[in-house]
Amino acid sequence: MFLKRKITGYIQLKYLTTVIIAVFLLNFTSTNNKLDDGAYKIIHPKTKFSKVDEGRFIFVIWIDTTQIKSYKVFNPWDTTIVLDLTSPSARKSNNETVVSILPKNLILGRISVSAEPFHQPLINKEDSFPFEKQVQGNEILLKDTTLASIKTLREQDALLASVKVFGWQPIEVNNFAKRNNYCQNNIIAIPLSLEPGNNTILYELETLENQFLRDSLNVYYQLEIESKKAPDEYVKNIFHIAENDTKCTSCHGNENEKKSSIISASTCKSCHGSMYNENFVHGPVDAGQCETCHYQQQSSGFKPKFEVEKESEVCFGCHEEIKEGIAKKKFIHAPVVSGRCTICHSTHASKHEFQLRNSTNQICLTCHDDKNDGNHPVVFHPFQNRKDPRNPKRELNCTGCHNPHFSEFKSLLSSADGYFALCQSCHNK
Repeated sequence: MFLKRKITGYIQLKYLTTVIIAVFLLNFTSTNNKLDDGAYKIIHPKTKFSKVDEGRFIFVIWIDTTQIKSYKVFNPWDTTIVLDLTSPSARKSNNETVVSILPKNLILGRISVSAEPFHQPLINKEDSFPFEKQVQGNEILLKDTTLASIKTLREQDALLASVKVFGWQPIEVNNFAKRNNYCQNNIIAIPLSLEPGNNTILYELETLENQFLRDSLNVYYQLEIESKKAPDEYVKNIFHIAENDTKCTSCHGNENEKKSSIISASTCKSCHGSMYNENFVHGPVDAGQCETCHYQQQSSGFKPKFEVEKESEVCFGCHEEIKEGIAKKKFIHAPVVSGRCTICHSTHASKHEFQLRNSTNQICLTCHDDKNDGNHPVVFHPFQNRKDPRNPKRELNCTGCHNPHFSEFKSLLSSADGYFALCQSCHNK
């Protein structure tokens, strides 16, 4: 029942969020003048509804700098934070803790708090903020004491609180002559981080006459592991086609590269360097060895060297221990058997450990949603939003009990001595 209330509340929250964003988008586009297509042209993506299979995306736009004086993109941003509410001293710095995690210039869209009081029903509080007012997240969290969600963080006596923050991080370019986060003077390439599912990218151009031209596009980050697919109107847009590569190589790549039609790793980094800013970066990416996984001929789309369902052949070139484990262990996880490493892992970078495409539990529950009913492995046993008793520096998650690749034991249990020994690793008294 405890987790069922969480699930019901999440569904209601998701519906409310959709309504809020829809209303905002109507206001965002309907209150402005008709866009002057001659003032700018989107180079990538080519369609207004695009889908990708990586959590990084580069938005490329051409701007007529004789008409436009500034350009701004509002990148969707969200996070979930677990906080202690057990005592006044613990609650005292909660708002400061949240602020320290938020980007300094975050425009707050929504903050919701789900608190777990002692032996009482779950408490859910939420506050939403209209985009057009552009409320700064750090200011309101530290100064406003009347909002229901913030009051809960400061005053509610409870075990834990799960705090979800959603907003937009503005990225602004107002000096087109300065080479930073974009290409030539009038071609701007801004890297964006995406969340699984649809991401609405809002952008704004200010003309020399102080008029604002505003519009949006949608990018769907498709996780292969999910049964839910992107709507039909979303199509895949490949940036590295001959037309775009011609634009790029006029500035990127030295003469030797142009003659041999080979692009060096340093050239890749000049556009894709934002990957290096993620929390966890794949080894070949960090070492600048793009050719480990990619063909590097120009105008090839820089396609990977593996085919679908054979990608593990490339992965095992480095991850030999996984290949050996598959050969030796009795029980193998289905994605591992199929050779589809990238179902769970990003090949480039991620904010999640081991370059996971989502949090550990979110990936697991995508397939094993029946385990999210509050009865796994026994009634009311936690498997998230807690510190792991065996390692207080880590969050408790599914991999605390299960090996995600293979095991000698049924259900991929990680203990060498079976169920009871696994329980005792935490419950040792």
